[in-house]
Amino acid sequence: MSRVVPGSRFVCIRLVALALLAFPCCGALAATITVTSVGDAIAVDGVVTLREAITSISNGASINADVVPVGAYGTSDTINFAIPGSGVHTILPASPLPQIAKPMLIDGYSQSGAAQNTSSTGFNGTLLIELSGTNAGNTTGLVLSAGNTTVRGLVINDFQGTGSGAGVAISLVFAGGNHIEGNFLGTDPTGTLARGNRQHGVGLEAGSNNNIVGGTVPAARNVISANAGAAFFLGTSGNTIQGNFVGTQKDGVSPLGNGTGIIMVTVGNANNNLIGGTVPAAGNVVAFNEIGVGSESAAGTGNAILGNSIFSSSGLGIDLLTSGGQGVTPNDPGDGDTGANNLQNFPVLTSATFAGGNVTIGGTLNSAVNATFRVEFFANATCHPSGHGEGRTFLGFKDVTTDGAGNASVSSPQFAFDVNQLVFTATATDAASNTSEFSQCIKLPVLDVDADNRYDALTDGLMIVRYLLGLTGTALTHGALGATATRVDPAEILLYLDSIKPALEIDGNLTTDAFTDGVLIVRYLFGLRDGSLVAGALGSSPTRAAPDIETYIQSLMP
Repeated sequence: MSRVVPGSRFVCIRLVALALLAFPCCGALAATITVTSVGDAIAVDGVVTLREAITSISNGASINADVVPVGAYGTSDTINFAIPGSGVHTILPASPLPQIAKPMLIDGYSQSGAAQNTSSTGFNGTLLIELSGTNAGNTTGLVLSAGNTTVRGLVINDFQGTGSGAGVAISLVFAGGNHIEGNFLGTDPTGTLARGNRQHGVGLEAGSNNNIVGGTVPAARNVISANAGAAFFLGTSGNTIQGNFVGTQKDGVSPLGNGTGIIMVTVGNANNNLIGGTVPAAGNVVAFNEIGVGSESAAGTGNAILGNSIFSSSGLGIDLLTSGGQGVTPNDPGDGDTGANNLQNFPVLTSATFAGGNVTIGGTLNSAVNATFRVEFFANATCHPSGHGEGRTFLGFKDVTTDGAGNASVSSPQFAFDVNQLVFTATATDAASNTSEFSQCIKLPVLDVDADNRYDALTDGLMIVRYLLGLTGTALTHGALGATATRVDPAEILLYLDSIKPALEIDGNLTTDAFTDGVLIVRYLFGLRDGSLVAGALGSSPTRAAPDIETYIQSLMP
């Protein structure tokens, strides 16, 4: 018969607990390696290079005695940076870096002095780790092949390779779930100068699905600009691209364009990707690129392009390519055609009206029968040369449902009036997330003061001159309303003229005057041109001559 020593059970339990603390039975192991040099060698030389850090983590073992991890190698290791000295530290690989063959975090923000972006409208962070391909040959910056890897706080530029998969800042292949955030890809460390990669900023291909590039918080924003190919080469599915600056400097407004902003390609099939989104701060700024967002003819479907700011493209803002090549894809009755995003029909805008200090946009949509669509509305300063606009400022959306013939009436919510953005466009996105190209532009008829769909010197022109002279009430409108005027209340007309007053500065001297700007408008509406238009009617220090004035006034009369 065995005998139990009093208290022995407690002692045994305590010993087991101590053993478990010393040798954990579960939980992911994680090592942190700190890069301490801009060098590129694998050598026992007292420092740790990025090449040594990547190799050690990918192998799960230190490559040499210099690499001393904090923690045990596991499945969520980290590369930090602590390179001596102030300022930017530039790493110049002399050959391709090893692939990122295990999930890891590469954190440029760990370098002393680096800081994440906190600006909601620009990029005020500081990036101090630069990976330059100047000496690397025919290769790519980082190749992420393991998935579930995060790269943040790096400047990656000047990779000039031309072969397949080369010349890309970050290439995602084979496995997904990666996060790319807070980087400059294609610029210098200031985020203002071009140091473009020969092909793309980010390549998503070869089965790397469900990645997130950017995000809805300021720290996640990437600046991806000046790349010769595209900012995004998108050949996989389920990816989310949000909150990035694509083709601009770090301020989000100055030009630094890519060849293409975002291109969805046939190889690998780009399906069910989200570019932008419906939550605050999800939209990307996509500007100054040859094409804003493009899709090859057989690239895929379900690619939602929502809530972005797309402007100043030399080609289309959104181009769903067909076998006929680039350019506007016409709508087809019933929307039965197929191709990229099923060649979703765009809305047809027919009106932009002003009332109560707000603008309402109207039109129609013809597409699949008895289906619901998200119609997004945008404002622009000018119309794209194609006549089919872009979308610089996202205004809002309205859900519409087609009838049994596939037709729906479109009437936007009321949007605040902005005299600097008088050109409106729209897109349509179906329930399967297929977004159309942009609609044709429609302009607010600024000089149609009484809203009778006409421009007349003795009505509209006369009221503008009276307004600039300071008249109000019936003194403003008496005898100056057209026979079919729909804006007739003096208070409503005064509100309208107050709203458009900045646009009435015709001669470019930053002042608005009845005897110069008002007279120029009246003369133009009477048909005067060239010298007869401007003689004696220019204010002091004008910046517009007769041809410029004619062009400007015409822009107020769509």
